[in-house]
Amino acid sequence: MRLLLPFMLAAALHGNGGFARAQDAPPTVTPSAAAEKTLSELSKHQQPEVAVDAIARLASLGYRNATQPLLTTLHPEASGTLAAVVANRTIAQSDDHLDARDEAIQHLIAVAVNAASPVRQAALASLTAVSGKPSDQQIKQLRDGCIDPVGEAYIAFIFPEVADKQKIVQSINLLSSQQSDDRTNAAFALQHSRNDPTFNLSTHDITAAELTPDDSVVAAYATLLFADSANLSQAKNALLSFATGDAVDRAIVCEGLAERGNQSDLSVLNRFLQDENPAVQASAATAMLRIDRRQERSFGWLDWSVLAIYAVAMLVVGWMFSGVTSAEEYLLGGRAMKPWAVGVSLFATLMSTMTYLAFPGEMIRHGPLILSSFFSFPLVYLVVGRLIIPFIMRLRVTSAYEILEQRFGLSVRMLGSSMFLMLRLFWMATIVYATADIVLVPLLNLDSSATPLVCAAMAILTIAYTSMGGLQAVVVIDVIQTFIMLAGALLSLALISIKMGGVGAWIPTEWLPAWESPTFFSPDSRISVGMAIVSTFTWYICTACSDQMAIQRYLATRDAPSARKMFGVSLVCDFGVAVILSLLGLALLAYFTAHPEMLPDKATISSSADELLPRFIVRVLPAGVAGLVVAGILSAAMDSLSSGLNSACSVINEDWINRFWPGPRRNELRQVKAISWIVGIAVIAVSFITAYVPGNLMELCYKVINLLVTPLASLFLLAMFVRWATTLGAWAATATSLAVAVGVAFFEIGGLSFIWIMPASLLTGIGMGCVASLLPVGDRPPSLAGAD
Repeated sequence: MRLLLPFMLAAALHGNGGFARAQDAPPTVTPSAAAEKTLSELSKHQQPEVAVDAIARLASLGYRNATQPLLTTLHPEASGTLAAVVANRTIAQSDDHLDARDEAIQHLIAVAVNAASPVRQAALASLTAVSGKPSDQQIKQLRDGCIDPVGEAYIAFIFPEVADKQKIVQSINLLSSQQSDDRTNAAFALQHSRNDPTFNLSTHDITAAELTPDDSVVAAYATLLFADSANLSQAKNALLSFATGDAVDRAIVCEGLAERGNQSDLSVLNRFLQDENPAVQASAATAMLRIDRRQERSFGWLDWSVLAIYAVAMLVVGWMFSGVTSAEEYLLGGRAMKPWAVGVSLFATLMSTMTYLAFPGEMIRHGPLILSSFFSFPLVYLVVGRLIIPFIMRLRVTSAYEILEQRFGLSVRMLGSSMFLMLRLFWMATIVYATADIVLVPLLNLDSSATPLVCAAMAILTIAYTSMGGLQAVVVIDVIQTFIMLAGALLSLALISIKMGGVGAWIPTEWLPAWESPTFFSPDSRISVGMAIVSTFTWYICTACSDQMAIQRYLATRDAPSARKMFGVSLVCDFGVAVILSLLGLALLAYFTAHPEMLPDKATISSSADELLPRFIVRVLPAGVAGLVVAGILSAAMDSLSSGLNSACSVINEDWINRFWPGPRRNELRQVKAISWIVGIAVIAVSFITAYVPGNLMELCYKVINLLVTPLASLFLLAMFVRWATTLGAWAATATSLAVAVGVAFFEIGGLSFIWIMPASLLTGIGMGCVASLLPVGDRPPSLAGAD
């Protein structure tokens, strides 16, 4: 909850005499339950400002049904009241009333630029909390209308990129102003800057001395917000010294504890919960609820035991298949593996941890539209099963990139092999780091400094069983891990159904306002049905025809019909697991709507959609079951990593070592096992480097990796299906496809969004390759045997 309103309410309402009752709440009532009850009662208060404040607090804490009564405050004649300002702010933050958001923001701006309005400060404060960044026109309107010191204080912190140091220092100096409103606004502005990752006081050469508190409670509050761990206790004690002050002081103390308090402060807050001033009660209740949400839940011995058993079981399976006798058996499983097992393995390979967590989060935040991508699967199966797989299976190769040399020569083979190794090396490193840093370290309640150790442990375990048993061990373990993933999701679904009284309690009966409306093709939409189908189809075709991890699995089966069956099993698994995870997203949405006290601090359901599954695991699942679900998440990462290691080993052995140093080797099997360890160590090293990449560049890393998918696929599609294609055409296709992918991804050429990266780059790459191949340059290479 933002800072300004409690000050104004506390000063305006009667009752500055301290606590109405000295006793604490009954011991049978938990602090969070007592706090929630207090806000619920205040939301029905006879004074509109008190009621709206309580409703706004409930909404900010994730109580999704709290905002409906606020819609009546949008009438223009009511826009100048404090209650209307708070209501408009709450609606502007909410995803439940998207149609009213713009109107609410405009009302706030109208009040903010009116220097004579008695609630102008509240409107300025509210604009820092709205969802999304205001438009350029709205920014200009605010800057032109806020030329007084108070207005400039907010502008300096709302838009620090356009403010100079002098403006920011002037705003900080307001902390020592003789005017209470000036101090309040400066403190609020500082709170906003603390929550803004783009702003840093040090970038404006502002020293800690300029934040030294005077004898005002507001300055003590601002100091607490920026206190580091070494000075946190001292700053908190300084703020608590005002706990016996007037209502404004007490409200400020509560707001400070809401930001930086812990369990040791609950006794103080419980006394404030009995305060006779409603604003102080509301601030105390909010602080208690937020402190409870910040409490970490640790894994118990039973959960750790489940993870230990899982790790040992993976090593045992790897050891069981350690009797392989040749490099071909190690890399391709003897070319006679069961199609259903290899199909499950292919699915598990492409299902990373981030995908496992993304489906529930996508369903919660944006709705079922993502499932429209599966409409492409029948066409994907037809093209891959009837065109690509028969072609590849007629060629007795170990590395997919041998195909490129047969068609275009050594240079193109090395180009394709290099792109694959680069793509999968960074892909594996990113999965290892993201799984450790984003998932395992928070789930296991470890310090962030443990991330490299978790990365290393996860990777070494995977390298060990992969190097022992080769592809056979990888496939069997992939099958086991897939069942663990499914078991974790199904157990979570079952538990939610039991807790909520049945499946019908979490199945939505209407399209939620926050979900994207379905459209077939819309360039303005984040995603549409047609775009999802085209993008998914393109990705599957590109991966199926050019990625060693997929082609290696075709070659591991007996013949084309077996490989086709294998691919069908993979698609069925993909669809089935996606549906289960999407249902889990709906169940989590219903559960956290019914239990908002379980949400993360300072978060709503929409803003924390991707965090809800990990949070449910730690906070709700019983001991042992939580360990099993974490093992399922870990399995998703290890599936991808083990397949990537085995495929990279195959490519390095065939495309580089055997190609340039041919001839019989005394122990080629030992060689490929050594390569597995070398690649694995390289993955660990790159994952350590990833730790020093800023978080927003993690998304950039994913985007860069995907840039190579279509340039690599264009080489194979030319080799397989364009008879007149030449070496020059292959190089031209790769260069054009990569250039278009970069242009769409980073410059949005043609107004295309990121979802068009692969379709656009594939079509232009193939087109350029066909045209360039018509030029009379070089000899025309022979067709492949599979093309006849």
